[in-house]
Amino acid sequence: MGTNQTAEEIKKEQITKMGLELGSLYNLLYNETIWLHYKWVEYRELFGTKDSRIKLLNDTAPFFFFIIQRTLWENLILGIARITDPPKTFNKRNITIQAIPEFIEEQNLKEKLELKIKIIIEKTSFCRDWRNRRITHYDYELNINENAKPLEKASRELLKESLKLILEFINILHKHYFDSKLYLEKINSSRGAFALLHTLNDGLHEKQNYYDRLTSGNLKDYDINPKDI
Repeated sequence: MGTNQTAEEIKKEQITKMGLELGSLYNLLYNETIWLHYKWVEYRELFGTKDSRIKLLNDTAPFFFFIIQRTLWENLILGIARITDPPKTFNKRNITIQAIPEFIEEQNLKEKLELKIKIIIEKTSFCRDWRNRRITHYDYELNINENAKPLEKASRELLKESLKLILEFINILHKHYFDSKLYLEKINSSRGAFALLHTLNDGLHEKQNYYDRLTSGNLKDYDINPKDI
């Protein structure tokens, strides 16, 4: 699978190698896994790397970044819950890793995938609990009854482990059909959160320079008439 292929070329190759139904299903899970890892990298760079970055965000726009943090976190939880759901809900088919073994004929591969799915379902149960009782449904008992079963523990480490297991599942298939591996652990944020952090840092320095100019009475034209953004 070439590194310079378009999304359509990748999908076509996957269908060619895996067959129409399995290839189409795999392509959707493949893309969703990549997308989840990209979002995780952005979340981690902003909120899970250094205390100095948290301070920078709080010094810049604390309420806005609180919304971003919560929204990204819940979106990651939802994404993991979605692709680890049962293959059917009320007789409607779902795009989920649990649907894959149905289309695998080679017994050794099928058993390997089913074992990995069992581990994933166990390790990601907190995502479905949060999805079902906190994010997509405002569970009555959880919010009203102080004796209700609490939400399962959720943390960055558990979410990171969940993504790792899902990637391992995808790579079992990727290795079998394409003799290659996805190295999503190497995704960086040079054009995302990391670039934003540097721009925010520069902005705070310029803000201090403005106060220094204001104190000294040495204001510039752009201080008095700032450009509209």
